Amino acid sequence: MTTLSEDIVKKVALQFLKGYYKYRPRGEGETIARLDMIAPGGIVADGHLTFSKEDGSPFLATFEATANDSREEVIFHRQPVLLNMDAMAMAMVTTTVILGVLYAEKWPVFPTLGKYGAIAIFILLVMALFLLVRLLVRRLQRYRYIYAIEQFKHYFADQQWIALAEDVFENPLDKNLKELKQQCVAQGFGLLMIDHHLKAHLVVTPARVQALRKKRRLVRFDDAQAWTRKMTDKLQSGWWAQLPPWLTWINRFRFPDFSFNRFQRSYFNQLTVLAAALAASIAIFHDLYKIPPVIFADEEAYTEELEILTQTTRPETGEYLIDTPFLEQYKKLPQSPNPMDEEPVAKVGAPLARDTVFSSPKELIPGLDSVPLPPEKPAPQRAKPSGINAYDCDRFYGIKGPRYLVLYDLVGEEALARLKLDTIYNAGVEGGLLWMGCFDTGSGEFAIYLGTIFKTTGEASSQKEKLELVLQEEGLKNVRLKIRPLVFKGGG
Repeated sequence: MTTLSEDIVKKVALQFLKGYYKYRPRGEGETIARLDMIAPGGIVADGHLTFSKEDGSPFLATFEATANDSREEVIFHRQPVLLNMDAMAMAMVTTTVILGVLYAEKWPVFPTLGKYGAIAIFILLVMALFLLVRLLVRRLQRYRYIYAIEQFKHYFADQQWIALAEDVFENPLDKNLKELKQQCVAQGFGLLMIDHHLKAHLVVTPARVQALRKKRRLVRFDDAQAWTRKMTDKLQSGWWAQLPPWLTWINRFRFPDFSFNRFQRSYFNQLTVLAAALAASIAIFHDLYKIPPVIFADEEAYTEELEILTQTTRPETGEYLIDTPFLEQYKKLPQSPNPMDEEPVAKVGAPLARDTVFSSPKELIPGLDSVPLPPEKPAPQRAKPSGINAYDCDRFYGIKGPRYLVLYDLVGEEALARLKLDTIYNAGVEGGLLWMGCFDTGSGEFAIYLGTIFKTTGEASSQKEKLELVLQEEGLKNVRLKIRPLVFKGGG
């Protein structure tokens, strides 16, 4: 029985391919068939056959020959590291998406769990999904590495073949042979079997158009023996030839790697996905740290505390506070009548008895120039409205810088202002009244505002948008709120 060496397998396979492509349509030129070729990057082709097609473009067919002594080229090896990296990346992305959805929906369980509880559940979910994904995908061809198949994926050829000696797989049911056939069919590679009578048997026919054709690069093959002589001469000349023995390991980085593991996949994409998912998860957890923990009170103690409060505290007033200043202490009437007079009337409809004294605006509000006094006129027959708290303008003089109102309306009559304020409160929005005479001596109008008095336009604008939405939901669709600045004259 003839011992099938790799050289014998090469020659028989090349002879078979010459006959296989003999009647294939081709253009002018001769057919070139060679053995032992090498391309940049250390890509090796045991056989190489090329000729011109009808359109003038080159046709290239290559093959990898394997004998019993080099059977590692066609035996599959599992890739647990790649499997673990893929499973971890998928688990991390899935868990991050789940976390993001729950965070966007303001899942109420987060405050209950606390930050450390949420992190612990996150880690447990990642590990559970990692094990599940790993179990589901571990049998994929992606994680069964065959050197000859992976080398074919690194360069383009019209058709690629694997030629096996018959004694590489003595058992036709060998799992390695079965896997080799499956990957050849999936990738579109051909498979030949060389028997001991030096006859080639076609096992798998290569596909006309291979699955990975567009993703592979074109390479130029050179004679392997000439390339080896060139590299040997290069190694024996130059300064690196003078390296001491303990530094000769540097030379391995100057030549391609020819080990069987050199075409294994990298983990760059998986690491990038893991880093992105981890960064997103950290950002979400960082924001969750701001949520205060939920503290559960003792039910009996809480009930006793409520009973004590009901006995010792005053009930909440049903009235609302209106921030309406007046100028009673100055004995001054503004140009528009101020309804906040402090003296009550004896009878409804009776004239208000009081002295009418005018003071210079410069005396009333520091910083104002003197203006001509208005003519004396009787006080209006109007009493102070019930249920309204009145404050002196002095309360505003200690404030520095401008303030801003979210203005609902500006009216001249206090009664109309109260009606508008009632409309706001009926809509469930807090508000107040402000007499503008404290800020402009020529104004006697009432400002109906929403919310509170804001320090910055940003705060006022933010609340304005929210309040407009609330009013529209309550049926006040034509309301257009405005930002009104207030300039305080005092405060030094």
